[in-house]
Amino acid sequence: MGKSSIVGLDIGPREIRVVTSEINEPVILPLKKAVSKDCVIVDPHKAAEELKNLLKSQGIKSKDMGAVVWGRGVVLRLMKVPAVGTGEVNRIIKQEASKYMVFAGSDLLTDFCTVEEINENGIRQLKILSVAAKREIIDSYVETIKLAGLNLRCIEASSIAIARALFLKDASSLKGAVVLAAVEYDNATIFIFKDGKIHYLHKADTLDELQTEMESITAYCRNEFGEEFEVKEIVSSATGELTAAEGITLRESPNNKFPVKINLLPVEELKESKFNVQFSFFIKVLAIVAAGIVVYFSLLYFQMWNSRNIAKGVQKDLERPVKRLEELLRVEKMDSAYSLEKKKQEEIIKEVGKEDWVGIFAEIKRVIPKDTYLASLVSNKRGEIVFKGEAISGTGVFDLVRALKESTFFKNVELEESKDTETEDASTRAYFVIKCDIRDASVGK
Repeated sequence: MGKSSIVGLDIGPREIRVVTSEINEPVILPLKKAVSKDCVIVDPHKAAEELKNLLKSQGIKSKDMGAVVWGRGVVLRLMKVPAVGTGEVNRIIKQEASKYMVFAGSDLLTDFCTVEEINENGIRQLKILSVAAKREIIDSYVETIKLAGLNLRCIEASSIAIARALFLKDASSLKGAVVLAAVEYDNATIFIFKDGKIHYLHKADTLDELQTEMESITAYCRNEFGEEFEVKEIVSSATGELTAAEGITLRESPNNKFPVKINLLPVEELKESKFNVQFSFFIKVLAIVAAGIVVYFSLLYFQMWNSRNIAKGVQKDLERPVKRLEELLRVEKMDSAYSLEKKKQEEIIKEVGKEDWVGIFAEIKRVIPKDTYLASLVSNKRGEIVFKGEAISGTGVFDLVRALKESTFFKNVELEESKDTETEDASTRAYFVIKCDIRDASVGK
């Protein structure tokens, strides 16, 4: 499977959004009944059924999915941690996340990416972007995707996926200061990027306060970096106009230069996902090898069959030498037939020569109207003559027919075909075919 063929999925409270390279634009399926609450899919069976129907209706064949989570059950933070191992960093993230949400014993799933390494007072630290989500949110997504018979490759925070989609729309975002707002269903996350790196982020709890927050953060950005830096604002213009699902599909694009790639999929599920991808790749390779073997033996069989036919042909030629002799004798018969045909042609020429063609050609020249041209003139020994040509208009054709009928040289004049044709210079000509008989004693009448 190509890297860009992953299907981006966003299951909202009242709709399912899907984006993939197999379709031209995002697909939104309204749900008759809410299947998620605070991003937890409360009815995985219904959501899976709706998802399967949606993919089937759109002709989407990809099985690899990437999903986004959002809402109060997801905490996104930019923080500093000691330069320790991954396990210890995730423990610190869980500890910090517990200050912002209380889940009464709920387990948390976390992941992070390192923005940069810093040195403060001789102490090496890491500046990271961290994400923590309720385990039951992730579990509900995993169950839904499995029920739909699909392979879940990654789960990412919706704001990060939206930011990626917005960020990659403008290549100049890689330089200077950029203030970017990722709008979700009822809130937004505001990012500040500096030369392609995340410098700051802030959560706008409601869309009403988004504009005020954007103005204050833009002012901060100008003061922080100086007037010589251009500050660009990139904001999705309306909720849902740019889907988070699009950001998921861009996540594995070869042109992805967005500095964040977080995956909240549990370790055990991630291993299973990788196994499914590898197994799928193995099946495809096996199918290609099998197809190659079939083609090879088909060609081999064809060569054997062809060789057998050639051998049979050679054997027949050796067993019947008389056949070759008959073919040589047939040449003499062909010469005799040719002589006979030539004699017939000479007789036809003599018959045709009886006509007064000097007078006939003079008469044809007289009756041809102006701007009417002959392309061919065919006669036979029965005295029939066929005119083919074209005129500027249909009037010229009918004038020629009338003149031939009035002529003393011709009789039984019939217009067999007449149609308008377009020439190379875009003008229209009238093409015609006229058939008539030559009178036995036409000259002088």
